[in-house]
Amino acid sequence: MVPDAATSPPANHRLEADPVIDKEHEEEVEVEEEEEDLPLVVQGGDARQFESTQEALDDPSLWIFGSALRDYAEKIEEQQSVVLEDSVREIIGMYAQSEASPQSVAHILSLALADAELEDIETPSSESDGQHDILYYIFETAQPFFTDTPPLSPKTEPPRRRITELLVRLTNTRVDVGFRWLLYSISNFGCDPSAYRQYVGAYANGTVRSALARDMSTLQERFPEHFYTVLPSVYSAFPDEFVGSCAIIKSVVALIDQPQVYRLCMLISRGKLRLFGSNSNNNGSRCSNPRALTAVVGRAMDGDDAFEQVCLWQLLEAELAGNTAAVSVLARYILLERNLEPTGSSNSEAANGLLSLLRSTPPTSGIFTVLVKYSSVKGGCSVDSGCVDFCGSVLVQWSAVFKQQLMASVSDAAKSIGADDLELLVNRFEERFASDKHSVVREIESQHRRCSIAQPKRQQDQVVS
Repeated sequence: MVPDAATSPPANHRLEADPVIDKEHEEEVEVEEEEEDLPLVVQGGDARQFESTQEALDDPSLWIFGSALRDYAEKIEEQQSVVLEDSVREIIGMYAQSEASPQSVAHILSLALADAELEDIETPSSESDGQHDILYYIFETAQPFFTDTPPLSPKTEPPRRRITELLVRLTNTRVDVGFRWLLYSISNFGCDPSAYRQYVGAYANGTVRSALARDMSTLQERFPEHFYTVLPSVYSAFPDEFVGSCAIIKSVVALIDQPQVYRLCMLISRGKLRLFGSNSNNNGSRCSNPRALTAVVGRAMDGDDAFEQVCLWQLLEAELAGNTAAVSVLARYILLERNLEPTGSSNSEAANGLLSLLRSTPPTSGIFTVLVKYSSVKGGCSVDSGCVDFCGSVLVQWSAVFKQQLMASVSDAAKSIGADDLELLVNRFEERFASDKHSVVREIESQHRRCSIAQPKRQQDQVVS
């Protein structure tokens, strides 16, 4: 029988390819869920809200601008937006080198953004027609402070800090600057993440992971065509925050179509993109963020959108096929924790997806043990429920493609789960398939006999010694 609490292996026993749970990443998943929709809070400084533009213009710290800010405000009032480029460049240039209040300057600059659609976004592959909005000119004027000289130098650090403070306060006035600054910085700063990290660091309750998820969600909702274009660049700039983000993966599959799935699968196969697994240890032996992986799949299984589930599993297979640790995590979660019913209509997408993933991944003793437990009576499966068929399909494929690894896995698993469980598996396959018994069952049966003979002999040797 399947081992119960009394006969299970010791707590410190670890089956082959069991994933190492990364506690730090586990906590990040919880933080992401809690912080994703929280309002951003500015770190210190002046956060006052002006009742009128005149009140902002009367700020004594703005003396250095002369009439530049008043002229800008008058052009806005007269709807002369086409001539604002030079005014914006002049204002940003003076502001970066001054001690003027960022809140006051942000309030005045935001007058031109009150009704703006903010559609003037750039991606690494987009072509500009030369026409831009105010926010673009702010970014372009600020760019030299982030790219022309080494970071943290005496020449650039004060202007960088000043520009960052201004962007933060623009976000807190009329417009969400975050997703625009993210796109501009990775498109024009050589995927250097420091400018965006500095922007997020100006918030008291912000983490790059939660801010990135929020800004990518905004981009996906407003500009889905650009969202898919910039995914590789965002991944390249922020691999640790990007990989395993439930919110970003949710945005990826929300409006995706099959051509996009294909393009993303090609990027994944070329190593240009990762969504689920470890970005640095995808050698098949580790799964750095198992909780994020199971959270993503669990959400999909609980959802109503079958097409999103199909697309999610296509992306999962493109990235995780062959990663025995990640596949073991999914198999344990879906088969044992969720007790998957393969023939049920509610989770047919998960059954098909996991089946395909298991069939393309070399067996290990850990994954084989999961299948034994899943196909057992204690696992909740009757012989006609589809569980045996599911496991049989996997075992037949393994026998044909990974025969050596399968036999080694059976041998290793027998040391932990015992010969009785292997016998149960053989009997259930015989019962299910009757005269048309699969060759893989004969292989397992043969291995079972060797284990049955070897175990008493080992016990006798121990008694003699």
